[in-house]
Amino acid sequence: MDSQDRIVQIQDGDNAILGTYWYDEGGFRIRKSSLEPKNNVFSNVEILYPSKFFGLEFIESENVITSVNNVYLNGVRIAALNEAGALAYYLTDQVDSVSTVLDDEGNTLSQMQYLPYGETFVQRGDLNFSPKFNSQELDRESGFYFFNARFYDPGIARFTSADTLIPDEYNSQAWNRFAYVYNNPIGAKDPTGHAPQKSCGPEYCGGGFGGGGDGFSHWANRSKNSDAGQGPSSGGVRGSSGNSGSSSRIGSTKGSNNASNANRTTGVKANSDIKSRTPVGKSSSGQNINAYGEKLGPSGKPMRHSQQHSTQKSAKDAAQRDGNKRQPIKHVKPENGQNDHYHSVDRKGEPVSNGVHHEFFK
Repeated sequence: MDSQDRIVQIQDGDNAILGTYWYDEGGFRIRKSSLEPKNNVFSNVEILYPSKFFGLEFIESENVITSVNNVYLNGVRIAALNEAGALAYYLTDQVDSVSTVLDDEGNTLSQMQYLPYGETFVQRGDLNFSPKFNSQELDRESGFYFFNARFYDPGIARFTSADTLIPDEYNSQAWNRFAYVYNNPIGAKDPTGHAPQKSCGPEYCGGGFGGGGDGFSHWANRSKNSDAGQGPSSGGVRGSSGNSGSSSRIGSTKGSNNASNANRTTGVKANSDIKSRTPVGKSSSGQNINAYGEKLGPSGKPMRHSQQHSTQKSAKDAAQRDGNKRQPIKHVKPENGQNDHYHSVDRKGEPVSNGVHHEFFK
């Protein structure tokens, strides 16, 4: 490990070097040298990444240098073209994990299935495609995924080093700096290795991590109007055209109230989007879930609109903060089966659209 807790070398039990890694001042990996199996023999392969987010790679194996151009869309690698003209398309699932690789004629080159936290469950066909879980690069010499800021071990569902950022200071799970996406690998991803991002399209997430809309912290904890505007300066991640740059603080800046930010809940059009209210299955606990994997409450709304509090006072205070200190509305024994809760109001005294229900039990 170096001074930034990045892995610089992998060795086996006999101290043989399996992999060596180099990084630039921004933390991006610029060079990799590793031993890879080929025809039952290990050969040294060296990869140079002169410009990751512009897609260029140089690969040296057995004294032969080849180049690969990778194509990215919203920070996700969707295709690769080598200098021989061979083209591969990467098809991904809801968390951007590569599930199928096709050639330029639509023939299947490889198929992958994963366990929830990234271990490969089934793989058929060519094994030499590096983007796999979350479209991140798998280092086969170690079994770790390189998530840009740090390495991730799918075998233990943990990062190998602590996060240097606290993505959401109001979410207790964010304080476990080794945990992966707040322990929600089916519904979230982590493009940078620094902060989870809800897995859905920009139409519903409003720009997502570091972009024009709110980030994962608002989805996970809506009692605080926190700022999730953290994005890499390279702009390689979905929505990073807005609020990009490492100087942004995550989950620590209290912003405008709900009256002027009615779509604060990650840009999800909850009232107008039928999909968000339509059950398509059930969770392991038997609760209805919608097409985005969100649990539905008794009212039919996604559970993202509710937050539980231990006391009535704490629920009222949270709703009052959401409403810019305006007196919130108290709903006791709602007819739709919801728990007792407070609801923030706008300047006209009306319940805030897409507002949080602050539930209490005492």
